[in-house]
Amino acid sequence: MVFSLFKKLFSSEEGKVSEDVKAGAVEGADVEPVQAADTQCADTQDEVEERSERGGRNRRPRRPSQHPAKENHPAQQLAPEEEEKVMSRLQEMVLFIAKSLVDEPEQISVELTDREGVRVLMISCEKKDAGKLIGRNGRIIAAIRILVSGTAAKYGLKVTVDIVD
Repeated sequence: MVFSLFKKLFSSEEGKVSEDVKAGAVEGADVEPVQAADTQCADTQDEVEERSERGGRNRRPRRPSQHPAKENHPAQQLAPEEEEKVMSRLQEMVLFIAKSLVDEPEQISVELTDREGVRVLMISCEKKDAGKLIGRNGRIIAAIRILVSGTAAKYGLKVTVDIVD
């Protein structure tokens, strides 16, 4: 019943309230007369015209982002001794993670090698522990690689992780 009142109220062609709605004679309901209000949309005429110039889309322009602009930090250039220090810390981190995941942590070792301008941390382990390091569909080794490469990128280094069993 209320739906039919709103339907009649908003379906009039000229935006005026029909006489039967004003009188409250909607399907025998006890409805108080409704006064037509001359309210304007919150948009100004300039905003409506601007939207129509943009191709007829009835969208408001996007608000600027509330988040501060992300500053792009350039990678730090390291001296050779500092680079070796960072690499040794990454090696310790990979060793700690690998030992935490396997059954025989004493069999784990991590060696650093270079391959075509990329530093590679090679994890040596037992064959049965290789599966635990790789994880289902390679998810665990992928996560380790993301941690290492992200940390190394902060210092301008390219580092990846491989498993040797």
